[in-house]
Amino acid sequence: MSEKIKINDVEFEPKRTTLRGWTKLDEIRLAMDEAISTGDFENYFLSASKFVEIASVPNNIKWKEVSWFDFLTAFFACVEINKPTLPFPILNDIKVKDEKPPWEYSGRSWYFWLNLFASAYGWTQMYIGDLDIDTAIGLYQELEIDDQLQREFTYSLSELAYPYNEKTKKSRYVPLERPDWMRPIVQKPKKIQISRDLLPLGIVVNLADREKKRGS
Repeated sequence: MSEKIKINDVEFEPKRTTLRGWTKLDEIRLAMDEAISTGDFENYFLSASKFVEIASVPNNIKWKEVSWFDFLTAFFACVEINKPTLPFPILNDIKVKDEKPPWEYSGRSWYFWLNLFASAYGWTQMYIGDLDIDTAIGLYQELEIDDQLQREFTYSLSELAYPYNEKTKKSRYVPLERPDWMRPIVQKPKKIQISRDLLPLGIVVNLADREKKRGS
């Protein structure tokens, strides 16, 4: 349940959009980034206003008459409610590219999801558009896992998986690399207590602390 906010004596309520709406918000985010990069603050405000209108319960608020503080409060409430609520590992592997591929176009985000689920499950456009964000991302991750495991199985049947070592005169299986988000999380080394007999004699100098003192 979203928390209502009072803006100019009007109740404002942010709402969580479906996948179709989420892709529209994604396009607006890109437009806002472009407006900021060019210093076009008027278009930035227009895009941000459109973002809030899509991600909120219909209201009669005139955003041009609202203070910047109240507007940003409403905007960030809309952003927060439309974030995935589950810590999907695949989201950690998404890298922002500086250059757009030649096949990129406005609105492609929606067609990516539509093509993905229509091809995988045969669902209709309306059904896909009504999916929750968490459901969509979770299914996307599962499809990527299935695809990776299938490629690993096919790879394991080929000669490429068993390179010949000239030194040992044997072939050894070398598994196909997995994306970073599918690899085990590297744990921090555990602190262990060293026996007093193994500790160095004399005064122990912490080099890191000495460097900090030099810099200050």
